[in-house]
Amino acid sequence: MSELSKFRIAEYQLADAVELCNQGKYVSALALAGASHTLFENLLKRKTEDTSMKQRIGFFRKLSQSFFPSHTPSDQSYRRLFYYIRNSIKHLDDGDSEITTFSVRDIRSDALMFIRLAGKDMAALIGDHGYSCSPKTSSLIAAFNADTRNS
Repeated sequence: MSELSKFRIAEYQLADAVELCNQGKYVSALALAGASHTLFENLLKRKTEDTSMKQRIGFFRKLSQSFFPSHTPSDQSYRRLFYYIRNSIKHLDDGDSEITTFSVRDIRSDALMFIRLAGKDMAALIGDHGYSCSPKTSSLIAAFNADTRNS
């Protein structure tokens, strides 16, 4: 029987998500990037509370407070917003329609977002907590970030 760490599984998922995204296969890229992000985020939560999603929510909370000081959504509301499309392609709960409506742009945008979030959490685990990834994954993520910097 073989063993594989959760970090390594998330690394493989992230690398595959980047390759699928580069091929324009955004639904599959989003599913894998979301799974990778969840694993990296949960590993990081064991070490610190400062995850990429928490930072993203903090940014949008400050932005919201500057425009609407009397109404700031909860962290849970932000999480539902950020995870909506990712979850709609992965789950079919009782009462859900068998059809999910979204634009290709939304899928691409969310795939890019979750690849970036997973990459940030992976980098934090590597930089501050002693994990390491393969040189191939490292160069793949660096090239992805450079190619999509303005997307």
